[in-house]
Amino acid sequence: MPATFQVEETPKQLLIRVKRQRAFAAALVEAAATALFIAFLVHRVAPMAVVITSALLGAIFAIMWFTRENNVELRITNLGFIAKGSFGGEYRSVRKVSAADIHWLEYQEEQAGPEADRPGGMYAKVKYGSQCVLPYLDESQTNELIERIYAKYPSLKSNCAGHRTSAFEGHFTTLGLEKRR
Repeated sequence: MPATFQVEETPKQLLIRVKRQRAFAAALVEAAATALFIAFLVHRVAPMAVVITSALLGAIFAIMWFTRENNVELRITNLGFIAKGSFGGEYRSVRKVSAADIHWLEYQEEQAGPEADRPGGMYAKVKYGSQCVLPYLDESQTNELIERIYAKYPSLKSNCAGHRTSAFEGHFTTLGLEKRR
């Protein structure tokens, strides 16, 4: 389901809140899987009434768990970003990124799989990788928020512009083939 966001601007900071409600259909599938798993575990050691009751309770808990709302709050000041909320698999997390460490802000798509599980949204590109600062947004929402951030903090935009050059600039040797003729 698409996320919604709210922006509050004060003279000293920019506060962005993102909310995403999980899809009910996916929660039903998870609840069915949970009920089957619990029934499989309990059926050998308990009577059928206990198996059914525990499977139903597990399914109800799974529906409540998988339909909960994901909330993230990003507080931006001239010193940096502080993000609080649930980032994908993490229930509650706090992420801090210094403004001096940010090379640029960008949108990254969701990556799910055995090697990586990263939510889509706004990422801060830093020296050794990137840090998710605002998950669950689509590309247009992310670009809109990046423009608002750069408008509020022009020093961040100028800092980012200096890092958008080649990663190898000044750190490679040419063969000088263009000079031979």
